[in-house]
Amino acid sequence: MGTYLSGKKNTKVALANIILLVALLLIDVSAFSQLHIPYATTDKNIDGVLDDWQAMPIEIKSKVSLRYRNENRAALEWDEEFLYVCFDIKDELLCANESGDSNPRLYFNDAIEIYLDAKNDSGKVMDKNDYQFLVAITGDKVIFEGDKHLIQEGHIVPKDFDNNNIIIKSGVSFDGTINQMNDTDEGYSIEAAIPWTTVGLVPSKDMYLRLDLCVDDIDTFTNIVAIPDTVHPLSMNFVNLSGKTEFGFPQDWTVFRLEGEPSTMQQIRKYISSHFMLFISLLTLIVAAFTFIILRQYRKLKFYKNFPRKVDTDEVLHVSNKENEPESETSATKPLHDTIEKTRLYILANIDNDLSMEDLSKAANVGIRQLQRLFKSEIGITPVQYINILKLEEAGQLLKTTNMTVAEIAYKLSFNDPSYFGSVFKKYYGSTPLEYRKNNG
Repeated sequence: MGTYLSGKKNTKVALANIILLVALLLIDVSAFSQLHIPYATTDKNIDGVLDDWQAMPIEIKSKVSLRYRNENRAALEWDEEFLYVCFDIKDELLCANESGDSNPRLYFNDAIEIYLDAKNDSGKVMDKNDYQFLVAITGDKVIFEGDKHLIQEGHIVPKDFDNNNIIIKSGVSFDGTINQMNDTDEGYSIEAAIPWTTVGLVPSKDMYLRLDLCVDDIDTFTNIVAIPDTVHPLSMNFVNLSGKTEFGFPQDWTVFRLEGEPSTMQQIRKYISSHFMLFISLLTLIVAAFTFIILRQYRKLKFYKNFPRKVDTDEVLHVSNKENEPESETSATKPLHDTIEKTRLYILANIDNDLSMEDLSKAANVGIRQLQRLFKSEIGITPVQYINILKLEEAGQLLKTTNMTVAEIAYKLSFNDPSYFGSVFKKYYGSTPLEYRKNNG
């Protein structure tokens, strides 16, 4: 009978152990599913305002103190430049007893702490690859770095904040009043961005690192400055990610894995940011090209709108040369001005070339402005219009006497766009080049 009872008892114990083991495994699996740091899909403005965070999946609560009532939530994200951390702390009494950056006693304030084992290789004590970042509700911060020399001297948690040149971004916001015991506060939020380069890391997907997220909760500011660092009164409550009250022991820290990757738009923004000057140069060239095209089209439209018709320029084309036909009061024509005649002969001699105002000015041996005024006063058109009228006259002759295509004629007479040539031709003759050829063949 005793053997039976003993066996039954052992069975119950074994069953209980199995149930406990399954429960622990379920807890571990549930915890493991959250032990990752997602890639930051939105830009982070490190100001203490948490509207650029989508969720707060990490809960930090005490497993030691039953009277601890604060609600602490946190989140982690990463990108190629920073490890981002945010805390949302619900605290009814906001207190601050110390101030000043690099003050090792800032934990006498409501504050947050971030521990980082950059190499994921520490044992029971911090080494040179371990960092502690403390940001107080006042906005002050202090950064500690582990030191192997202190380990050799017997220190349990060696940390060094002197001569530390690490810089992080941080922002704080709070809802309530600091150091007012007669009111009820809502809490505070803290954001921090830790540059990977400051801790000697180049982040990548699936990389592991060990972290601890901690909250310093101070509920008094009465003579706390005189309290030794080793004494923690009841008004000082500390809690880390493991639910413990003592920080700085790497064996208690949690291993996280970096997950995710940038979206296509983030990759584009990153590329633009890293090649900013090249991007600005290309953008400038594109804008300049579009501006040139728009101005060129505008000038073409303006030129086309003001371009005369053939019936309005017949008198210009049939004016006489003074040397060949002297001016008379009864003549149906009048002689050309010498300068205009020089210009006309130059244009006809170079009818296939792309002529400019500078070319005409040199040929006529007068200034550009003087040449423009002379053309306007003598024959009522501009020199550029005159060039194109003579080219169109030549085009009409080629359409009547050759089998050249419209495009061939356009290019021969230095019109770079056959379509534009066709538009100006129609404006001048009143018909398209093909219609003109058909009617005058």
